[in-house]
Amino acid sequence: MKKQLLFVSILFVGSTFAQTLTQANEPQIGDAASMFLCDSNVTNMANVIGSGVTWDYSGILAIPGEMRTIEIIDPATSQYASEFPGATQAISLEGFLTNFWISSASDRRSNGFIFEEPSFGTVKATFDDDDQILATYPFALNGTVNDLYEGTLAFEFNGIPQSPDAFGVSLGKIDGSGTLKLNATTTYTDVVRYVLLDTLRASINLLLPLDIELIRAQYEYYGPNGGLPLFIHSSALIQNQGAGTPFTEFTVVLSSVEPDGSLSTSKIPTVEFAIYPNPVNDVLTLKGNFTQATSVQILDQTGKLVQTIENYIPGTTISTGDLNGGIYLVQVATNEGISTQKFVKK
Repeated sequence: MKKQLLFVSILFVGSTFAQTLTQANEPQIGDAASMFLCDSNVTNMANVIGSGVTWDYSGILAIPGEMRTIEIIDPATSQYASEFPGATQAISLEGFLTNFWISSASDRRSNGFIFEEPSFGTVKATFDDDDQILATYPFALNGTVNDLYEGTLAFEFNGIPQSPDAFGVSLGKIDGSGTLKLNATTTYTDVVRYVLLDTLRASINLLLPLDIELIRAQYEYYGPNGGLPLFIHSSALIQNQGAGTPFTEFTVVLSSVEPDGSLSTSKIPTVEFAIYPNPVNDVLTLKGNFTQATSVQILDQTGKLVQTIENYIPGTTISTGDLNGGIYLVQVATNEGISTQKFVKK
């Protein structure tokens, strides 16, 4: 039997798609692009399917100043090369994920990933028992591939190391072709959309065994000439099997084209402030030229909101003790505008 190992592999488990996906139009080692991190509240347009459709994201907003670099690397150059000896390529998303692939003339497979997730720290997934089939070649509109796969995970949950086996199922498909609008002046035609849907089940041990599931829906858009993706909408959640309040959930939206608008009221921030200490352990303080902030928001690297402080008074401490180590964004909003800065949680 195959076990699936999705576990929050947020980005880039698909490959490079033209109208028909083959090994010949896959990305090459050395390919790279910078993408704009966008508002995670935008719809995934899951119901816009079929031939000749239009996906209109021209009204999407960017998170000011936030870019993410995607790069195809040689797996042998990764510090985790020994964990994925069969990989022929690896795709790296700056600060988040490195996904290791195996490519052949008949299909493309994932044999694992390394992922940085604020709630769980560094997650290592190795599909050492059975690789995940992402696409069978050639792969075109209405093509589907269902797969069961299996492996092991390594991560921490509530500070307790975990290394469970994981079992699940995935569905990969190309469900639409047509036009993609990314801003008022940028429209791509002959685009195809690749979708990957995953559900993972695993058992972890705290005081009592806990059965969890990880569910993801990822949408990737590719131009007619292949290359790296033009647009990505990826969401995931972790919860008790069957239902319940998620332990964590997030959405990542990336665009290859700069949106016309941003979450800031101005492209030049009008609110100046300083963060200290930075890096921070348990308490963060802001100082600035504002007398009353409408709100202060803390977001993780994916743009997910993790904390809000209303009517913040400069110099007041903000507790960061519950945050996991990593890079976060602080967004200060006043009547004058909105500014965003980064800080590091140790």
